[in-house]
Amino acid sequence: MALLGPLVGRAVLAEEPVVIDRVEAPIEIDGRLDEPVWAGRSSLSEFFETEPGDATAAPVSTEVWLAYDDESLYIGIRAFEPNPDQIVASYRPRDRIDETDDFVSIYLDSAGDRLSAIELRVNPRGSRLDAIWDETSFNDDVAPDFFYEVAATVGNVEWSAEFRIPWSSLRYRTDSKEAWGILVRRSWPRAFRYVLDSSPIPRGSNCFLCHMRPLAAPGDVPSAGHLVAAPYLSLSGGGERDVPGDASTRFEYDQFDVDGGGDLKWAPWPNHVVDLTVYPDFSQIESDVAQLEANRRFALFFPEQRPFFLEGTALFSMPLDGADTKTIDTRTIASPRGGGRATGRFRTTSYTALAVQDRGGGSTILPGPDFSTLALQDFQSTDTIARVRQPLGRSHVGALFADRELFDGAHGYNRVFGPDLLWRLGSKDRLEGQFLWSESETPNRPDLAAEWDGRRLSGHAVDVEWNHQTRTIDWSAGYRDIGPEFRIDSGFLPQVGIREGSGSLGYKLYPSAFVTRIRPLTKGSYTTDRGGSVVSWFAVPGLEVSGRWNSLAIVELNHGAVRVGPDRLERTNGFFFFQVDPFRHLARINVNGNVGEEIDFANGRVGDGVRLSAGVTLRPSDRSTVEALWNRQWLDVEAAERTQRLFTEQTLRLKLTYSFTERLFLRLIGEYVRTKRDPALFLAAVERRSGGFQASALLTYEINWQTRIDLGYQERDFLTTRDALEPDGRTAFLKISYAFQM
Repeated sequence: MALLGPLVGRAVLAEEPVVIDRVEAPIEIDGRLDEPVWAGRSSLSEFFETEPGDATAAPVSTEVWLAYDDESLYIGIRAFEPNPDQIVASYRPRDRIDETDDFVSIYLDSAGDRLSAIELRVNPRGSRLDAIWDETSFNDDVAPDFFYEVAATVGNVEWSAEFRIPWSSLRYRTDSKEAWGILVRRSWPRAFRYVLDSSPIPRGSNCFLCHMRPLAAPGDVPSAGHLVAAPYLSLSGGGERDVPGDASTRFEYDQFDVDGGGDLKWAPWPNHVVDLTVYPDFSQIESDVAQLEANRRFALFFPEQRPFFLEGTALFSMPLDGADTKTIDTRTIASPRGGGRATGRFRTTSYTALAVQDRGGGSTILPGPDFSTLALQDFQSTDTIARVRQPLGRSHVGALFADRELFDGAHGYNRVFGPDLLWRLGSKDRLEGQFLWSESETPNRPDLAAEWDGRRLSGHAVDVEWNHQTRTIDWSAGYRDIGPEFRIDSGFLPQVGIREGSGSLGYKLYPSAFVTRIRPLTKGSYTTDRGGSVVSWFAVPGLEVSGRWNSLAIVELNHGAVRVGPDRLERTNGFFFFQVDPFRHLARINVNGNVGEEIDFANGRVGDGVRLSAGVTLRPSDRSTVEALWNRQWLDVEAAERTQRLFTEQTLRLKLTYSFTERLFLRLIGEYVRTKRDPALFLAAVERRSGGFQASALLTYEINWQTRIDLGYQERDFLTTRDALEPDGRTAFLKISYAFQM
């Protein structure tokens, strides 16, 4: 077999469905492809270079086979490699494969609507990643996990992999006449990061899943149900300070806890799933990455990581979502006692609905046009969220309902509902829109927030965006209108009471040699409150350059203004970003930041500041990865006729992962956060120093995402006024969970 791909140009593949061969005996998943079924003609063998090329001949060959039996779908992959010693891959924990590795991703749309797809990824070491690709957000979400087996081996002129995907892990209709969809993507990082696809995806396409090859669904797949019960037991011991963050109080090791609970997943039919949970284990095995918090107007967003909320997560992707907003954010459900969820499809209509009882203790965002605050949810609630979506060709319409009912000493509610739309007009344009209406009654708890005095609120949210993509030109135009009384307590929306218009324009050039793409751009926005007064505006010219070693450089000049109190303060600063993947052991370097004028939001003035962020990923061996992240920002202001430092904030995070095998790994994390302020320069009282240190060690043996043993240790220290670290909490734990499949 030739190592080089066929010399074709922008070929258009035939639309005949790809056929899946039936096998009578189960296939051993060892990555070797030595079974007879893999010796026949491959199902997919014509691949195209879509990055940096434009659907041109693939520089190396890739072959894919598909087979099935009564229990599973099987996929075999042979990725030819003329120089196996150049393969870039290491042993990774689940969901940690990125574009610095060689890998192959399988995208499967078993619903046939081209709106979402399961992504299963493997590298030459057999490490895995599973995700949901969502066509609305044009992104993949690695939080969901699925039951499947995969193995890989490296040979003399290729590496190969085998998948076994139980039918119970796929969502499909046994009576559907819609063709499934498949797309295979190979990442080949060499001098450039080559992307090789099984379909000729052109530059500037406004869709991804629409380029899938049709896949002939087997006619005799099982229609019976599937049940998974996953109980857990955790033991923990440690201690904490009587008053967190107060060095004058005692630290006592007097805690020992035994917790238990479990999840139940029942699929009565292949396209319907019911999830139940009782006293779920929602401990976060990996801590959130620290973000710079000083001098912020709005609350910070952290992604969901808890398994119960991740079934059908693509349905929660909606037009109102953005870099700083999330229509549904299940992390607002802080401490569930239990709950249930149903997800599936009735014919072509997809749905998900969940109901959870929350014990409270989390925070609720109190939004506004200029800033947001947080209030403690010191009461229990019942949360209900439902979402439906109906495809219309390559487009779709949907609807959302969300309800939070308060109890346990606090009466109140928040109810939100409304439709949304994604409309594709040909291959170049897409229109997204959403309308929501909310009705709320705040709890009568003015001790927690002045707004919480039992008042009733109602309001709307509208978001519309038109996006145009071609090979050389891209532009977008958007409008957002959010009423001052609109609330969505089960989402993340820190800014309300605004009208905003935004737009962007870019032009793409494709040189050769070192630089593969140049994109000059301009973007901006104009935001007012409901009375027409300007809240903020900005205009940004910039330049993006992509090139060798997966490098990306961005420079932008930011000029704009923000309302702070009665004043509108202007600022001008520069933004820069640079990322490069140099070679195997120095896998990635990135640095970004802002330099120039910045607004002091706490005191209503303009100063000069710097924000820097740098990260590096090292792979000393195929089994070890070291990730370091450093953030630092500071702001200088004029006071007493001289320049003085208002604050300095920095975070340092170091993470070491060592994989003993594909199932056993050790992870160590240390994170230091420190903020230093000059109280004399603030209008309100502030602490001179704050921060702390967190560390964790985790040893995990994982058979699948619900059958695992975790042995770990965590500690928290806080920074005293004398700039010393004092212990705040210590915990050692053992957690065992096991998935019984029936």
